[in-house]
Amino acid sequence: MLLLIAAVLAVSAGSASPDPLWNAAGVLLAIVLMLFLIYKESISQVRLLPRNALRRKSPLLALYLTIGLLVIGMTSETFMPYFLQTLHAQTPLISGYLAALMAAGWTVSEIWSSSYKHNGIRRAIVSGPILVLAGMVVLALATPIHAQGDWLILAFICLGLTLIGFGIGLGWPHLLTRVLQVAPAGDQDTAATSITTVQLLATAVGSALAGMLANLGGITHPGGIEGTSSAAFWIFAILAIAPLMAIGSAVRVVRSLGQEQQLQLSAKTAS
Repeated sequence: MLLLIAAVLAVSAGSASPDPLWNAAGVLLAIVLMLFLIYKESISQVRLLPRNALRRKSPLLALYLTIGLLVIGMTSETFMPYFLQTLHAQTPLISGYLAALMAAGWTVSEIWSSSYKHNGIRRAIVSGPILVLAGMVVLALATPIHAQGDWLILAFICLGLTLIGFGIGLGWPHLLTRVLQVAPAGDQDTAATSITTVQLLATAVGSALAGMLANLGGITHPGGIEGTSSAAFWIFAILAIAPLMAIGSAVRVVRSLGQEQQLQLSAKTAS
């Protein structure tokens, strides 16, 4: 836990400086601390994650990566109320409601997809990161525009926020269920608590990265409309890498799930 806290603080401290060198130093220190955490997890008797969860071929690793990367994509919303007020002439109340579209999309899609079976589950897991990526691209293009309340631009922003939330929720219940299914025997309790650990770590790291990108983008220097517009573009453009990477890890999850279902079908046929 101390290593996790230190890694997040390293990114946060680095992001507070307008100097790119300090930003890079914070990220590099966090990477070193996370590598040390992986080493400690591999030799410790009391672990944050199930046994062998961080090994390269572990099905749990692909699941944790998918969950974490999707959540990092979600943290791009951190500065959205400020962008809506500064660039799109919205009141604080309306800005808050519009930013909540991401949570609304997540809730709707999670309820909708929770009854999926077999092929539906596999499609949901892979489609989720694709929708999140699409939403990030829409926001990277629409949010930086100084539209001052133009309804068409606001409609695209609402679409982008909804897509991100909808994409996360689409495969979310199946990813969490899969974590419990593939956890080693005797590690189910650790697997259950690990979901929250991964989610909160991704939220903290993603928020720190969003702050760093906002600083580098110019939200305070030069600030104003120009700096806010630049920061909006760079936050969504750079953090879009997270759902892009999540597509690859989601494919690994689906392949593992497909192989297991084929084995189960073969066993039923043989019996």
